[in-house]
Amino acid sequence: MRRLALCCLLPLALNQPVAADNGAIAHAVRAGTITIDGRLGDWPAAARFQPIQRLQNGQLHPGDTGLDARWRAAWTAEAVYIAVEISDDAHRVAEDPEFSWNQQDGVIVYLDRNHSTRGSGAALYWVGGQNRRMLSDSGHWDPDVVAAGVDDFEVAVVHDDGRTIYEWKLLAAAPLRAGRTLGVDLLVSDADAEAMDAGGRLLVWGPGYGKSQGGGRIGDLLLLDDTATLGTVAGSVALAMDADD
Repeated sequence: MRRLALCCLLPLALNQPVAADNGAIAHAVRAGTITIDGRLGDWPAAARFQPIQRLQNGQLHPGDTGLDARWRAAWTAEAVYIAVEISDDAHRVAEDPEFSWNQQDGVIVYLDRNHSTRGSGAALYWVGGQNRRMLSDSGHWDPDVVAAGVDDFEVAVVHDDGRTIYEWKLLAAAPLRAGRTLGVDLLVSDADAEAMDAGGRLLVWGPGYGKSQGGGRIGDLLLLDDTATLGTVAGSVALAMDADD
């Protein structure tokens, strides 16, 4: 007899199945009233931070280079809220709004609002310093991505004493409800001198790269209601094997 250990995190009390596209799953709690000002004191305590620590080659960021990033999410019927907190020993941003996004510190949020099983794309919302713009291709195959624009989101950035807060409000395409999922991922660009000597450093939340090429390359954000609880289920599965196996 062989035993296979199982350990999984289950969103309890959700009313639909979850199937992460790249294996990354996060949870968004109801937001209440959040002001987009780069200060997170009005965020619900139940909104849990998750690390952004994967390099694009799939390896984990070593964590000893003066860079640490994490994020959390909340939601209302009208919008998704995302907060990104980055600790960095050097902070570089450009005043020129046309300066390349990956040559300065910044964050990209990938958002697939439809997250359809029939296929849908992700819009790319970039912020570096006080500059913001869309990075989505105007020739994208998904018309909803082409239609996305800077009017779809509000963002505030506060940098203080080696820590930068990015706080986003991204409008929904249709009223959101508890129990559904959105496609979400994040990319953090680090452009201090050490990172640029190595060609730049990019950290992503979910595994994989080429995230702009399809909604299936990003993770899942589950929208929780006020009564939802999370639990850990652990156990073992016993497989009965024939004597000849």
